Amino acid sequence: IKKNNAEWLESFLAIGGLSTVLGELKVRFQKSVMNNLDKLISYHAIKVIYQVMQDTEGFRAILKVPDGLGVISLGLASDHVKIQVLVPMLLAAVACISRDGHKEVLQAMNYFQKQKNERVRFKTLVTSLKTEDDVEYKTNVLRLINAIISKHESIEDRTAIRQEFKSIGLVDIMEGLRYEDEPSINAEVDGFLDEMEEDSKESMINNVDLSDPMSITSALMSQTHGKALQYFKEVMQQLFSIPVGTQEALGTWMLVEDVVRSSCAPEETSKKSAPKKLDFKTIRQMKKTAKPGDLMQQDQEALHGELEGLQEQIKQAKLAHLQEVNDLMDKHAKEKKELQHSLETEIASLRDRLESAQKPTIDIPVPVEQPAPVEQPAPVAEAAAPPPPPPGAGPPGPPPMGGMPPPPPGMG
Repeated sequence: IKKNNAEWLESFLAIGGLSTVLGELKVRFQKSVMNNLDKLISYHAIKVIYQVMQDTEGFRAILKVPDGLGVISLGLASDHVKIQVLVPMLLAAVACISRDGHKEVLQAMNYFQKQKNERVRFKTLVTSLKTEDDVEYKTNVLRLINAIISKHESIEDRTAIRQEFKSIGLVDIMEGLRYEDEPSINAEVDGFLDEMEEDSKESMINNVDLSDPMSITSALMSQTHGKALQYFKEVMQQLFSIPVGTQEALGTWMLVEDVVRSSCAPEETSKKSAPKKLDFKTIRQMKKTAKPGDLMQQDQEALHGELEGLQEQIKQAKLAHLQEVNDLMDKHAKEKKELQHSLETEIASLRDRLESAQKPTIDIPVPVEQPAPVEQPAPVAEAAAPPPPPPGAGPPGPPPMGGMPPPPPGMG
């Protein structure tokens, strides 16, 4: 390619030479494990593409190939040092040449994220600055990052994409790279920090850095009072519930942005004709529209409303507390009355029992029926021996019948 003229390059492009090279490169980059031959072929394929891009027609041709730069970006995940060095250098060159090139490089990084299942865009690129040791590679990566950021025309786009890099720790990594004391690396780090400082000055409105989400959030919290602060907190809680890292979440954020943008549009502006993006200049103008006196009066009114709200809350709290105390006292009085009644009843019962125990008792004997006495027969006295009969008397006669005594003399 170096030795042949433009006609040869046109023929090479016409017969699909560039597409064939990119196809071979894609096959090898998609392998889970590349052998040495694959790495060698891939390295030379990238060199061919780089030489083709030195020509204007070749540069246009590479941009027309679907996912052409995306295939090249897969080389960022290679462990071959020469491929690692060449890929970011090529992508940085494309991003710097034209606006279309810059756009295609961003698309290439999106392609890399999808093919490598990268959860956060640019994460592999930034992390490699810590894991790789080659100075030329790290210099080219920093050059690619600076090209991706600085080639955005609007400050809003620059601050937005710079914030992406900051959120994955780029600034801290750059501070660590300074200790390597490499002039090429330090030059890229200085370029990044200087441009960030310039954009920060331009994005400052009322001492609030509009490129920093934390700065905006803090300003909103300090400027919001009363009911508005409550609504703000509820909005933040709803935003916090949005899932992370899914297409549905991205769609939700886009819908939220559209709703808020339409709601914040000036009254004289149609909701449909509201700008798709609110630039820093417009925000600055909107902030300057209100006069300082009006802002002070609004703050005073907001504080007064907040004070009235607090007073009403205190009043309601006092009433609630008083009602609670009254209910508690009524409850205790009822319990006391019930307890007193119970004690009186118990005392009366004990008194009755005591009085009953102290009265004297008379024992009345109960007659016991005695059995009738049994008459005992009188003892019969033994008869005295009869006197001897007078002389001449005959023997005594037999005893009378029935035990009756004999009749007196003279009675027959």
